[in-house]
Amino acid sequence: MSPLLPSSSPCLCPHAFDGVIASEIVEHVADLPSFINSVGALARPGAPVFITTMNRTFLSKVAAIWLAEDILRIVPPGVHDWEKFITPAEMTSYLENAGCRVQSIQGLKFNPIVNKWSWMESTQVNYGILAVKK
Repeated sequence: MSPLLPSSSPCLCPHAFDGVIASEIVEHVADLPSFINSVGALARPGAPVFITTMNRTFLSKVAAIWLAEDILRIVPPGVHDWEKFITPAEMTSYLENAGCRVQSIQGLKFNPIVNKWSWMESTQVNYGILAVKK
């Protein structure tokens, strides 16, 4: 089934999907626990939930705010609030509370020269987290 169409699998949520992606959005929402609960509710049991976001570390403050916003201007100044960045441990907790089991956490890096993302081991700035709805 297409990940863009509701799943035909039996589920308590009549609009459950075969997969849910929330990429580079959670650091902008006002009520993160409610948002993650909604993301979890959209996934059918066994469906992957994939989230990318920024870790709340000193390095992320330097890279995502000072460098990306103030120096390189690859994102508009003021678009990020460092206090809304979320650690992998916090995201894991929110996902577990939303009925998801975390499978993997992997670092991400962005190369602005070639406009390309790639995987890396360090989660100090950006990371992706893959969970599965229970």
